Formats: sequence, C-alpha cells, structure tokens
Amino acid sequence: MLPPSIDYNDMLSRQSDVRNKVLAPVFKRLGLIDQWGNGLALIHDELKAYPNVRMTWKEVGLSFQVAFERKVLASAESTQESTQETLSKQSLAVLQLLREDVHITRNQIAERLNVSPDAIKKHLAKLRRLGYIEHVGSTKNGYWKILK
Repeated sequence: MLPPSIDYNDMLSRQSDVRNKVLAPVFKRLGLIDQWGNGLALIHDELKAYPNVRMTWKEVGLSFQVAFERKVLASAESTQESTQETLSKQSLAVLQLLREDVHITRNQIAERLNVSPDAIKKHLAKLRRLGYIEHVGSTKNGYWKILK
C-alpha cells in the first residue's frame, strides 16, 4: 500500500516518502534513480508520446497497481486504424493466406505458417471478432469472405 503520507488523489505531484532509508540513497548514488517520488510523473510525461495509451492506478488490498490501457478512439477512421494496430504479424499472415485462397483450411494455414491448428483457430476468431472475415457456408464446403 501507499504510505499514509502520500495523497492518492494527487499522485502526479511528485510526492515522496522513502520506505527504505538505506537503499534509496544507494540507488540514487548508483544512478538507478534520479530522485524519489518521481516515477509516476515521469511515466505520465513519457506517455504523452503515446496518445492511445492511458495510465491508471489503484490500491487493491495491500498492493498498489499501475495499469496501461489502450484508449478507445472516437472516430470510425481512428477505430479502424487502432484495430489494424492490434493485429499481430501472425494474424496478418493468416489474413493474407485467406485473401490468396478463400477455400483454404485451418490445417493448411497451420502447415504454411508452421504453427499449430489451435493457434490458427485463435487468429481466425480474432479476425472474425474484429470484422475482417466471416465464414460462409458449412465447415466442409464453406469459404472465407474477406470484409476488410
């Protein structure tokens, strides 16, 4: 938990309360920290270069947790760009193979990419969820329809 001297509602104000009065000065002399009470503010300042990431913090039980979350972008165009960013290289490779052959099977994709069929199943589910593809017809005789 945060020390009682730290105001939770004013976390970015570079408040300071050293817990370990032996280690903190040693870390400062070694150059591992520039000063104490500075970390969250430094991270917050650095995140300005990443406008789609938000930092939040909370106390949970006896711990203090910091989380980094992707912001939901407002416009449809921005949402599409954000969605495209979330696709891994592997998902993009799966999508490319589907574009080349809409009748390709999950096992064929797995062979081509040298990964397990279960991994391909996850990529296909993600591509469906994000609106890139849909499966038309039966499992045996169907095909992949590319939406984006």
